[in-house]
Parts: sequence; C-alpha cells; structure tokens
Amino acid sequence: MATHLPGAGQRDLWSAGPDVTIAATLRPAGIATPVDGGWMLDGRWLYVSGITHCQWALLSTTSGDEPRFMLVPQKACVIHDTWNAVGMRATGTHTVLVEQSFVPQSHSFTREQLIHGQHTTGRPVPHEAVFGLFFAAPLLGAAQGMLETWRQHRRTRRGAEHGTVRELGAAIGYLGAAEAMLSHAAHIADTGDLDDETTLRCRLYHATAADLIAQTTTMLFRTAGTAAVDASHPLSRFWRDIITGLMHPALDLPIAAADYARLSQT
Repeated sequence: MATHLPGAGQRDLWSAGPDVTIAATLRPAGIATPVDGGWMLDGRWLYVSGITHCQWALLSTTSGDEPRFMLVPQKACVIHDTWNAVGMRATGTHTVLVEQSFVPQSHSFTREQLIHGQHTTGRPVPHEAVFGLFFAAPLLGAAQGMLETWRQHRRTRRGAEHGTVRELGAAIGYLGAAEAMLSHAAHIADTGDLDDETTLRCRLYHATAADLIAQTTTMLFRTAGTAAVDASHPLSRFWRDIITGLMHPALDLPIAAADYARLSQT
C-alpha cells in the first residue's frame, strides 16, 4: 500500500532501511482538511491491527476533493484499548484517535490510486487482486496447523482411528484445494494482465479458498471430541483465531461471487 505514496514520502518511510512496520485500515473514518502544504487530519478509526507495535499508520480518510490515505507516525495516534475479540487476540486491533495532525502532501495518496494499483514502482496491481491474500494465506497456514494438531489429538483417544478416515481425507483435500487456489491467484497477480475481470476472479479465488478453510475448520473442531472445547486446548485456540479471521469482508464469498457474476454478464 505504501508504494502508492509519492517518491518523497517513500524516502521518508524507508530511508533508514526496509524493515518498517506499518499499520493500515481501509475503513474511511477521519476527515482531512486541506491546508497549505498538505492536510490537517482528525478522526477516529476502528480495528487498526498492529497499531500498538508499528512505527507508522496508513489511515483512510475523506477530504474536500476525494477519499485519501494519510501516512502518520504512530506517535501522532492515541490508542484506545478496545480489542477484546474471542479470537486473534494478539493482533492488537485497537481504536485509533488522531487530533489536528499535519500530514504533508508527500505522505498521502488517493483511494482511486490504491484500487487501480497506480503506484510509483512496478506494473499496476489493483488492490482487490491481492488484498484477500493478506488474510487467506495466514488462515490457510493456521488451518494446516489445526489439522496436524487434530491428528495428534485423535491418536491419543481410544478408538481414535475409527470414524476419522473420512474427515482426515476431506480435510487434506479441502486444504490442498485452498492452497492451490491461492497459489494460482498469487501467480496471476504476479504475472497476469490484471483487467477488471481478472481482478475480480482473483478476489473470488481468495474468498472461495477461505470458504474451504471454514468448512475444514468446522469439521475438525466438531469431530475433535469434548476435550477440545476447553478454552486452553490448542484446537480451541485454532478454531477461535481462524473463525475470527474468516469474518473479514475481503473473504466474503457471496459478495465476491455476486460481483464477479455481474461483471461476467455484462
């Protein structure tokens, strides 16, 4: 996302090295008022993951001309500890408040630039062609970890192999299909011609893979036995984190499917 900044903003961000931590949110919330040389930013943003341990934040705003993103240092943010989710507790997805913070012109880009991939380096990559990968890929890794933990858990139970062959085979198949679909989508984003149809197809692949992950996660948890419902059990942790992550709008299959279907009919 930060590659959409003007060159001067990128130099400010990465002049000391590449390992800069940035929190970001796509949800428009704040107001950027144009002033001489940039904008004055005010606003309150919900669900800003990683805000407690980042150096910078990219915040989505509305301004007088068009929706924009503003890059602000973390020290300009007042963090309210509001993240008390059932899963993904460690992401620190808290609420951020910014009051009267100046943002120079070089620290901003438009939402239109992000959507169409109009950044200053490389070829255009529309955001929707890759956005779902940020969430689906780590959830796939968590589901693979859950499957291995489930297999170990089942081995410790009397008669564990009985009645689990079908679930094991289905889980391996579902997660293999999800991995293949995400790898294919990533390959398209890296090498393909990303027109509107291809972009929405990539988004559909992300959401479909997430749906396969959801089916697998639910099946494994339901067949783990009552011991797994204990909040301290590793399978319970996997289930909470994965189900919470799957709620992200980027992985909403009905919406992704409907958007792709509408485009393909035109």
